[in-house]
Amino acid sequence: MKLYLVRHAQRDFGLKFDQLNEVGIEQAKRLGCYFKNKKIDFVYCSVNKRAKETLKYILPFLKKPFKITYTSRLRQHNVPKEVGKDAFKILKLKEKIETKEELEKRAKNFWEYLKKKHGKHKHTILTVSHKEVIKSIICQILNLPLSESVYIDKLPSASISTFEFDKNLRLKTFLIGDLTHLLKFRIPS
Repeated sequence: MKLYLVRHAQRDFGLKFDQLNEVGIEQAKRLGCYFKNKKIDFVYCSVNKRAKETLKYILPFLKKPFKITYTSRLRQHNVPKEVGKDAFKILKLKEKIETKEELEKRAKNFWEYLKKKHGKHKHTILTVSHKEVIKSIICQILNLPLSESVYIDKLPSASISTFEFDKNLRLKTFLIGDLTHLLKFRIPS
C-alpha cells in the first residue's frame, strides 16, 4: 500500500477562510502536475470546502479509474483562531471545539479503516485533508504519541507526506511535508 497525505492548498482569511486564495489555486494545480503520472486507486477528501477545491484542481490530472470518497473523518480539527466570534454566526459554524484526544481517536479510526480496507492490496491512496488531522494520522502510522507531533509541526499548505508499506503493512519508506512539486511544476499562463 502507498499513501499520500496532502494538506489542502493555501486558504484565504477571515470570512473566506474555507476557500483557496490565488496562491492556493496555483499550488493545487501544481499538486495535480505531481500526481499526473501516478496511479491512484482511491481518493479520500475532507468535506471542508478548501480541501474539496484542492482536489478539484488535482482531479483532471489523475488517471481513471479511481474512487472518490468525501468524508468527515478528514474534516478540519477546529476553526482557525483568526476567524473570530462574528464569523461563527455569519457562517453558521459550530463553536464546539474538538479536543486533541477526540482528534487522535478520529485519526486512529481512519488509519485502522485504511489498513483494513487497503492493507492487503497494492492500492495507492490519496487523501486531501488538514494540518492537525494529517499530523494525527502520521502519529498513528509512526506509532508516536500525539505529543510527538511537535516534530512534524511544519506541514505547509499543499505539502505531500508519502508512506509506502510492504505486504505485511510494515513501513518501508516515508517523506513528510514535501514541497518540491511546488518548485518543480509551473503552470503556463
